[in-house]
Amino acid sequence: VRGHHMRVSILSLLSIFLLCLEVSSIKAYPHLRTATPPETQIRAVQGLIQRLLGPQFVTFFELSIESRDDYADYFSIGPGNTTSGISLTGTSGVALSSALLWYLK
Repeated sequence: VRGHHMRVSILSLLSIFLLCLEVSSIKAYPHLRTATPPETQIRAVQGLIQRLLGPQFVTFFELSIESRDDYADYFSIGPGNTTSGISLTGTSGVALSSALLWYLK
């Protein structure tokens, strides 16, 4: 039993180390961020919404892209303004697509 716990602890520490290495490598390579303009990324997500849900739902979502200094991807989901139902904000088109998937689940 003791050997099993030791393997689990070593695997846990290794996982944490690799995660920290991955996060620090993202911060070390800002040139890996997309150069695609936010408007193009938003149009791509609107196309995704149209293909998945239909054209009538494109205006239901308020989409915006915000950059971050730490280069980490994130998204948020919130209530939209008076003309849209849901606000999706993210650091990239991929993050916006993830927000959409999260909302649909």
